[in-house]
Amino acid sequence: MINNEQTPQLNILAVIRRFSNWFNRNFICPTIFSDGHIPEPYLTETECTIHTRRCKRCKATLGLGKWKHIPPPPNSTSEQIKIFEQYREERLNEIRRSV
Repeated sequence: MINNEQTPQLNILAVIRRFSNWFNRNFICPTIFSDGHIPEPYLTETECTIHTRRCKRCKATLGLGKWKHIPPPPNSTSEQIKIFEQYREERLNEIRRSV
């Protein structure tokens, strides 16, 4: 039986293991003794981000991507919010066209 004192340490190890697996999948190319990732232009869009690069060998998306859901500045008027949303859409379209 596991003591209550060991349970938090096991949880921390599980979190570290999950982060390590995620990092290896997204940032380290699986080919051993390689020069690292070879980036190529590629557009992948999720609900929250836009990724514009991936590895040529392992096909993993590189980097953290560009965030799509940026809130408008606080205390903005409705006209300022419309201008900001239009600016945000133009920037996202510019990122999409860059690939």
